Amino acid sequence: MPGRVVRVVEIPARHGGALEVPRGLVLRVIDVEGQQVGDFVCFNRDDLGERYSPQNTVLFNRTIYPNVGAALVSDRGRPLMRLVADTVGVHDLICGSCSEEYYRNRLDYTGPHRSCRSNLAEALAPWGVELADVPFSFNFFMQWPVQPDGSVRPMAAPSQAGDYVDLLAEMDVLAANSACPSDITPTNAHRPTSMRFVLYEPDPAAIGASR
Repeated sequence: MPGRVVRVVEIPARHGGALEVPRGLVLRVIDVEGQQVGDFVCFNRDDLGERYSPQNTVLFNRTIYPNVGAALVSDRGRPLMRLVADTVGVHDLICGSCSEEYYRNRLDYTGPHRSCRSNLAEALAPWGVELADVPFSFNFFMQWPVQPDGSVRPMAAPSQAGDYVDLLAEMDVLAANSACPSDITPTNAHRPTSMRFVLYEPDPAAIGASR
């Protein structure tokens, strides 16, 4: 880890986790076993009404394929976090998060099923964030490429065990991630597994070199 570790949060398979990230610290999001998608959202910690916006993130970065240096932009047009390291380089900004409605109405699944929307709401509940206030997510390691006809093709995440992204907090943020529970589509290779947050205080020289 390129800095002093402050906190580690284990995110069990099919569940979510959340933590506060002070400005200037880096949050590492790790795929522990491989081929696992993480649905990630964040908020201004001092004003939870300001939250991650996938639309602004595409607009401000001018791409649906973010690289190191890309900002996660809020619904007020301000950078919340910045991607400063990435061992995979494949993510999704346009498909949002799976929900109970998605399993029922799109996949015709009639039984109960955990979803990223409910995972994120569950993880954020201690801060008073309700389901309706959870934005649609930045999907780490999700490989649903856009096809020439405009459709998206569900594929298994290309990440391997230990792959990660590092996110620098541009302000004090509240961050949450769902270890996507989808086992019906190939998103997680039909085998949802765990993820991990590692919060660390970075070497300033290393961050400066990556921006």
